[in-house]
Amino acid sequence: MSVADQLALRTEAFKDVFGEEVAPAFLELKEQMDRIRYESFKASIAALAPSQAKVSELSAKVPDFWKHSLTNCSELASHFPTIDHEALGFLSDVNVVHKEDIREYDVNFVTPCF
Repeated sequence: MSVADQLALRTEAFKDVFGEEVAPAFLELKEQMDRIRYESFKASIAALAPSQAKVSELSAKVPDFWKHSLTNCSELASHFPTIDHEALGFLSDVNVVHKEDIREYDVNFVTPCF
């Protein structure tokens, strides 16, 4: 679905809920709040970068840190079947690299093996 189609659906939904007269103001307010959240998240990524570097540094000193972290986190564990757990033991780092649009990112699994 295109961005224009999404906006049209959102506009209609706002009109249904808030009425023709008030919907545009609510829609503008929502978009403004979304922009603020986006910029705030972008700033937090930059502010956390030094701490993330320290996590990488410290985690490298703990045997199987990433294996244990990834398999013991309920949100992530289902993405790593038991057959992959041995390979996770070879990870030296896991990091997230955000693209220009910070809602897009790559998760990098770093290992000295490759």
